[in-house]
Amino acid sequence: MSILDKIERIDCKQYKNSYSYPHVFLDNILEEEFAKKIQQEILSLDEKSWDRYENPFEKKYTLRDKNNFPENTNLLFHILSSNVFIEKLSNIVGEKLHNDSTKNWWGIHKYKNGDKLDIHCDAGIHPTLGDKKHVTVGIYLSKNWQEV
Repeated sequence: MSILDKIERIDCKQYKNSYSYPHVFLDNILEEEFAKKIQQEILSLDEKSWDRYENPFEKKYTLRDKNNFPENTNLLFHILSSNVFIEKLSNIVGEKLHNDSTKNWWGIHKYKNGDKLDIHCDAGIHPTLGDKKHVTVGIYLSKNWQEV
């Protein structure tokens, strides 16, 4: 089953009525082999390709160049920015969503032992388009993820 099929099965009431803010979790949203390819691509990128964030909410690496993703990673972002995906996501959140054609809100992050991602709000207004951010899609590619 594809990511588009899986997102279509999300009940908008489940999203809107989630405690303490609207959200939904989907396990295994990507086909396992596709996810492994993307993870390997990301982990194989040169260390010089990453910028470091360190603040009270997050300690992470972020990929600097959003216009030259590796092959499978680029394919994933092509799916996530497709009209079909955005329409399905719009139906879930109850807002007409638009693609970020500038890729400002796109991102790939990498975490090492001791790094963190705490609850925080991302930038709410696009710096050049002025659009309001309504939703964030996060896909975690951590095999054997353990909640602490």
